[in-house]
Amino acid sequence: DVLNPQLALNCLGYQAESVGTLGEFSDAEGSFQIAGMLDRERLTVTVSEVYPRDTQRFTWAHELGHAVLHTGTGLHRDRPAEGAGSTLRKPRSEYEADQFAAYFLMPRKLLEEAFKSRFLAAPFHQDHKTLSAFKAADRDVLENRSASRRDRSLVFARATFYNGQYFISLAEEFGVSPTAMAIQLEEYSLV
Repeated sequence: DVLNPQLALNCLGYQAESVGTLGEFSDAEGSFQIAGMLDRERLTVTVSEVYPRDTQRFTWAHELGHAVLHTGTGLHRDRPAEGAGSTLRKPRSEYEADQFAAYFLMPRKLLEEAFKSRFLAAPFHQDHKTLSAFKAADRDVLENRSASRRDRSLVFARATFYNGQYFISLAEEFGVSPTAMAIQLEEYSLV
């Protein structure tokens, strides 16, 4: 419950609700399906069910970030998180809300503990012995010198097996997308 952004919004006095769709919005960048909406005057936050659960969860936390970090009145509409490599230029407040969401949903201490319980060290030290504990497909990515840092981080975010043990992936445990988890693993220098 501590990592539930809807409960946190309720504690701040906001009504948090999901709806089938919030429709489309057009701006200078083009049209997009609205992922979340914050209405400070009515104290409501609404998230679209059009997107996958992990995107909805990140959107809830993103809107919580706006409620906590930013002032102003009126209605605020958001795109879904664009993920790594996006060329979309966002206002500073959007980057701040994304950072808030990442830290809220994947706090360092809890993520380090979950990482260590799976991979037996935090940060991970790659050598022949530790690589041999992965499934072959994961090991292939980690051993590939041309694989990007993000590709390697995604292996850890999605992994469900290491050293003879099966477990739920870090992304699934924290209710975020593999990309969001990979970015946070990089941020905390775990991989």
